[in-house]
Amino acid sequence: MILLKNVSLHFGPRTIFDELNISIKDNDKIGLVGRNGAGKTTLFKLLSREQTPDEGFVEYSNISNLAYLKQHLNFATGISVIDQAMTAFDSSANIDKEIDKLNDKLATLTDYQSPEYAAVIDKITSLSEQLAFENPELLKAEAEKFLKGLGFKQHELTEPIDNFSGGWQMRVELAKLLLTSPDVLLLDEPTNFLDIESILWLESYLDKYNKALIVVSHDQEFLDNTTKKTIEVVSGSIFEFAAPYTKAMVIREQQREILDSAAKNQEKMIAEKQRLVERFKAKATKTSMAQSIEKQIAKIKPITTLQEDNSSMAVRFLPPPRSGEIVIDAKDIAKSFGEKKVLDGLTFQIMRGEKVALVGQNGQGKSTISKLIMHELDLTRGNIEHGHNTEIGIFHQNQTDFLDGDMTVLETLESASPADMRTKVRSILGAFLFSGEDVEKKVKVLSGGEKTRLALAKFLLKPYNLMILDEPTNHLDISSKTVLKDALKAYEGALLIISHDRFFLKGLADKTLEVRDGNMHEYLGGIEYFLEKRGAENLREVEKKTKVKKETPQEKPKISDEDLKKLKRKLQYVERDIEKLESKKQKLELKMGEESFYASADSEATLKKYEDIKKDIVIKNKEWEQLAEEVILVES
Repeated sequence: MILLKNVSLHFGPRTIFDELNISIKDNDKIGLVGRNGAGKTTLFKLLSREQTPDEGFVEYSNISNLAYLKQHLNFATGISVIDQAMTAFDSSANIDKEIDKLNDKLATLTDYQSPEYAAVIDKITSLSEQLAFENPELLKAEAEKFLKGLGFKQHELTEPIDNFSGGWQMRVELAKLLLTSPDVLLLDEPTNFLDIESILWLESYLDKYNKALIVVSHDQEFLDNTTKKTIEVVSGSIFEFAAPYTKAMVIREQQREILDSAAKNQEKMIAEKQRLVERFKAKATKTSMAQSIEKQIAKIKPITTLQEDNSSMAVRFLPPPRSGEIVIDAKDIAKSFGEKKVLDGLTFQIMRGEKVALVGQNGQGKSTISKLIMHELDLTRGNIEHGHNTEIGIFHQNQTDFLDGDMTVLETLESASPADMRTKVRSILGAFLFSGEDVEKKVKVLSGGEKTRLALAKFLLKPYNLMILDEPTNHLDISSKTVLKDALKAYEGALLIISHDRFFLKGLADKTLEVRDGNMHEYLGGIEYFLEKRGAENLREVEKKTKVKKETPQEKPKISDEDLKKLKRKLQYVERDIEKLESKKQKLELKMGEESFYASADSEATLKKYEDIKKDIVIKNKEWEQLAEEVILVES
């Protein structure tokens, strides 16, 4: 489907890729991993034709639609959420043209048994199936389903898209791309702007997706649940593993150990041969033997070990000023937004040096609590007291939005730096992997990971004795998450961390606060203790359990035995209708495959009939699904 052959790419003196070779098949599900700046987004640009290689080529076959979800997009204003999603179907006209071209090509092919002929027929069928959804009501229903799966409520669908934050606008773009059902789907860090419920929905959708998928993500669970193959980008090269991320990293470590051992044995063997050469050279009678051994050495191909990029940011928080024993004292706090009650009677404390994880389902009020602590929102009831000499710093989930895109990396830190820190600005930037010309880059051209690193560097400029971190690991690669976690463990001040990343929270928090149904539940232990008490393997399970508890069971409809029989008969009739339509469709396809079909007078009428039958099949299948659900509900 896509072949990269000997692809090399350079940005100035820097080599991004060196003789890259990748083959992507039509149903591959690939996780693309590597450190921030390794070239993952650049590889996406090569695949999507946005970037041209300096050497080598990128070859495509049997691809009519490639969709690329980027980290940053510009959205139109004044258009509603649903109308923006519906633009996914603007490609119908292009599909018509593509079918016309394929039909023209079909007319030139004479070998009906050839793979090429079969491929063209398959493509026409696939494209025609896309057009079967052209009914406006069906299209709108489909768009609504995707938007709701990604978290939108019904009343929000008609609101202007510019009323929503960048993260919610990205959800609209994701829905739009999924609605096009592309042959190749490229997703660049899709989970950064999704809550857990939306991630679960997306995982379920991608699990059934039977076309090529390539995902860049630093969410290990998401990669494990959506991919079957892993490509790691390291120092301009790639390493492929036929397994999802977690298994791939185990395989990688095993391979590294085997190759390292083999390389050492090879070096030892070459050294021994070299010693023989030196010894034999000293004797005239052994010269020919020495030359023979030298030839053997020259033919030995060095064993290539797995490369590893060991560069990492160096995070160290400033020593916190001394605070009182109680840093935050919250008593009976409540918060409502109009008629909607979010928090109702929460009481909790954060003590000096305590590390607290704040968890809970999306929408339960975690970020609201952080804003109430910062006095960014007014309480509806209750009181929050800051302890003696408490200095609070907050790192918002959208902290990178507060960066000025027109400033350089260096200007960003200099403008925020206290006078006594000015001389250390370049050193701090270096610790966060910004060096040389990187510090003169405009913020707006940075990747998501680079922006997060810069925002963290800016956050480090001032000392705090309470840090509130709201999803601080968004956009950070797995290695950088580990570095940040180690720095936070060494930090002597108090922490309040909002995160759904179990790997990040494990061993970091020593107390867990869960917000559930407007109330606070306190667990005197870290995230592992919390999950044990909640009877869950991970935070996603907690989300599912919370959601199930909130749902009202669907009332079982009352229906007589006679009506149930009628319902089942109706279901059988629809099944027969579908069988008949499928049979007609199959007969028409055989007719369309005949050599003389396109020269016949009734070819256009036959094609129209074929399209009508496919639309009828779609409608009948939906009718069958609704009837089947009714029967199951009655009998359950």
